[in-house]
Amino acid sequence: MARSAVTVADLLRYNTAYTITGDAIDLTNDHEIDISSIKDDLFVVMIENTSTETGTATFTEGAFSESGQGDLEVSIAASAIQVISLESARFKQSTGKVNIDLASTGTLTGRIFAAELPK
Repeated sequence: MARSAVTVADLLRYNTAYTITGDAIDLTNDHEIDISSIKDDLFVVMIENTSTETGTATFTEGAFSESGQGDLEVSIAASAIQVISLESARFKQSTGKVNIDLASTGTLTGRIFAAELPK
């Protein structure tokens, strides 16, 4: 199945406030973030867990220089938000996308956000 796309917000520097729209968590298809147009390959992912169960997000190993470090598994506590700062050399696939697999012992609900970090 095709992964659900996560919208990437393009942030600017210098005291600019943003409202970022998140995409609904999709436990069935998981997610991908297209970072092929991100200039410096630095970005953040925010995962909001609105359920009463702890969830897990696994950023899968990519195809570039730092991919040998393997996957990154992040726990998302119930009713919490996790912010993960990532660098593409570890997670970027040859397609220019980052894959995120989601799991939960119960029901993981909420939203997932992505933003390019300004330089």
